[in-house]
Amino acid sequence: MVKIGYAGLVVNFDELVNVYKLPRSQTRASNYEMILNMYNECKTGRVQHLFLNFGATRKTIYDSYRGLSSYRALAGRLGAEQKETGLVNTNRTVLALKPLTPEEIYTLLEHLLAVYKARYHCDVSVSYEQLRRYMEEQLNRPGADEFLTPRAVIKDFLELLDLKRQNPERSFDSLLESKFGGRPVTRDADDHDDSLEVF
Repeated sequence: MVKIGYAGLVVNFDELVNVYKLPRSQTRASNYEMILNMYNECKTGRVQHLFLNFGATRKTIYDSYRGLSSYRALAGRLGAEQKETGLVNTNRTVLALKPLTPEEIYTLLEHLLAVYKARYHCDVSVSYEQLRRYMEEQLNRPGADEFLTPRAVIKDFLELLDLKRQNPERSFDSLLESKFGGRPVTRDADDHDDSLEVF
C-alpha cells in the first residue's frame, strides 16, 4: 500500500455480535482464534500499515460465557471493562463509544442530505428549520429515551427524503407530520442486535 502512495489500509468489521450469536461454542472459538491472530499480527508489528476495527456491543466483548472474553487468550488482551471517568485512552484495545449528541446527529443528517442529493442528482430541499423540527419530532416522541438509536433516526430521515423525492408536490413538513404524527418510538424490528446498549 505504501509503495503506491497510501499510508495504509483500514478494515472495519461491523456487527461482531453475529459471531457472538453462533450457537456452537467450537465455531465461536474458531472465529475468536482468527481475531486473536489478526490482533497479534498487528500488535507485534508483523503487519504494518493496517488498522483493524471491530464493532461490537459491550455484551459481545465482555460476556465471559459467549463473548470475546470467553476466549482466554483474547480476554487478557481486551482488558477489564472500562469505567466511565470522562477520560479516553486511545491506546486501549477496546474503546467505548459515547452516544451521539443531538448536535452530532444534526451534523450527520446534514451530511446524509448532501450525499443523498449527490446520489440521486436531485435537489430535495430541506431547510435548517426543517432539520431542526425533524430532530425535535424524533427526540420528543414517546419511547425515544429507551428505543431511539442513530440507526432509526437515519432510516427515518432517508425514508422521508425518498418520499419527498418521489412526491415533489408534498412539503417536507407534511411528510414529517404523516410519518410521525405523535406515534411512539418502538424497538426497531430490523435491529437484530443482542440488546440495545449504550456505552
